[in-house]
Amino acid sequence: MTRPVRLVSLVLAAALGGFACGGDAGPSRADTVAAMTTAAVPDRYLALASQASALTEVAADWCSGDGAELADQVAATRVAWASVSPFWFGPVAEQRSRFIIDPTASTDDILEILNATDPLDASALRSLYGADQRGLEAIEEVVELIGDDDRSGRPCEYVTASAELVAEETGSLASAWEASGVDFGADDGIANGAIELMVNEVLFGLVTLENDPDVAVAKARLGAMRWAILGDSAASGGAGEGIAPLLDSEVVEQLTQEFDAAAELDGDALAALEMTITTNVVSALGLSVQFSDADGDG
Repeated sequence: MTRPVRLVSLVLAAALGGFACGGDAGPSRADTVAAMTTAAVPDRYLALASQASALTEVAADWCSGDGAELADQVAATRVAWASVSPFWFGPVAEQRSRFIIDPTASTDDILEILNATDPLDASALRSLYGADQRGLEAIEEVVELIGDDDRSGRPCEYVTASAELVAEETGSLASAWEASGVDFGADDGIANGAIELMVNEVLFGLVTLENDPDVAVAKARLGAMRWAILGDSAASGGAGEGIAPLLDSEVVEQLTQEFDAAAELDGDALAALEMTITTNVVSALGLSVQFSDADGDG
């Protein structure tokens, strides 16, 4: 099922107003967000950085004719990037990391770099070239274009520079989240803004999952969404993770069932999950959410 492009602006106030949540008791928004962003989210960014570092080693092996695992390492790095997708805000937005780590590549523009002779390294890719000439997809494009030809020289420079740039950027994000993650739970107002940003990212992602050709990435994104909203053990109140502790138990139960139903990326199930988040979660928490089905991840 393909859903039409639309732009929706929702400004929904909870019946109890302001920062009201599903019940009178329970953790504050600041405590709930801090439980995620102080350690759990930075840990996921550290795992992403570690995976990207491993990618640089395999990219170097590819230059010498080895590196048979390069495609697998690129795929694993993309999955790790998808696993933090509900938290593609804060440092990610400030550093414009989406345009560095895995933007859509242009074959023609990549050929332009391959045929050039100017020095090429991670710094040059970052500052002198466009988003469609760098990142994970650029590595895949170079590998496909070169095939069994000689990998030394320019192809090697391009693949290793791209891998190093991804590693630099993910390492920078890990450091930034480790330093600033606690700030997102500084008080209820700041935490509410973080929840809004997270819910936006979830809604942005949901409308792309059904048609994502990379099933592993789509499932990783869906799993990350589930973790951000329900935590690892939603039945026991989220165990300090996710925003489930801020929601009524009936809404948590409905979300749990709908995430289960959407696990195989069925379009109807994804649409039902999107609707529940758009209505029950947004209205219960009094969030202001703006999203577009046309928004990309680039």
